[in-house]
Amino acid sequence: MAIIIPHEAHLRNTLAAKGLDSTSSLPDLCLNPAVQEVVLKDANAVGKKNGFKANELLQAVVLTPDEWTPESGLVTAAQKIQRAKIAKTFRPQIDVRVLSLSPRDFTFTRARC
Repeated sequence: MAIIIPHEAHLRNTLAAKGLDSTSSLPDLCLNPAVQEVVLKDANAVGKKNGFKANELLQAVVLTPDEWTPESGLVTAAQKIQRAKIAKTFRPQIDVRVLSLSPRDFTFTRARC
């Protein structure tokens, strides 16, 4: 799973090219399951192109229109991510995505990010 802050102009261009609604507000686009699916497929296409294995590809994405700034508390002044605050902030969206996945979709690995 990835939490993604889409670049608005690129997202709108991609959606328009695929014949999807690109006129909604960015927050509404981020909540749209069809938009999430497009971003998931595009992210995985880039991963496959760069040699990612099947278990390294994304199973779900959470889209957010909000930048991560020190003011929002999601990164430090040195731009280091605040994992606990991010998990707490996006817990509802993460839970929805996790509940929509089947147990066979999970690959458990230990990695340092």
